[in-house]
Amino acid sequence: MKKGLLLAAMFVGLSFAGYSQESDVFSFNFVEDKLDDSNVNMAAVGGHYLGSDIAVKLELLKDSYTWKEEGTPNSPTTKTVVEKPAIYYSLKKLDKYYKKAIKKGDVTEEAARDEFVKALDIALFIRYQETAAFEDKLRELKEESDIALLYTKKVKLEF
Repeated sequence: MKKGLLLAAMFVGLSFAGYSQESDVFSFNFVEDKLDDSNVNMAAVGGHYLGSDIAVKLELLKDSYTWKEEGTPNSPTTKTVVEKPAIYYSLKKLDKYYKKAIKKGDVTEEAARDEFVKALDIALFIRYQETAAFEDKLRELKEESDIALLYTKKVKLEF
């Protein structure tokens, strides 16, 4: 009986030995034309605590991932539809996270800007790519610092 339990425990231990969540790396294709900000309504772009380039990228993100759906007779109000909500809302969380982290002194404004620009660029590049596994991973993460780490360390853009 004890041998059976020991063997079962060893089998379970060995079956998980090859998998590490720390090794999750997501690779996507780099698509440069996705950062074309010539169509951005500059009047709609407001200020941002990290600078105007971030404000423009956030407007590009909003334009890329959301659209307005007209009302119907049964539901007359216009509603905003978000495609790939895990990606879109993770970046909204990061925006708040960096603002708090700068205020607390946990990160410099320059480091926050660099990391947030990278995350925004990734989201804009991967908009039309297969991202189901990446979105699943984002849904699993609850801490904003883990989301920041995922974007900055676990995503590779391939040319």
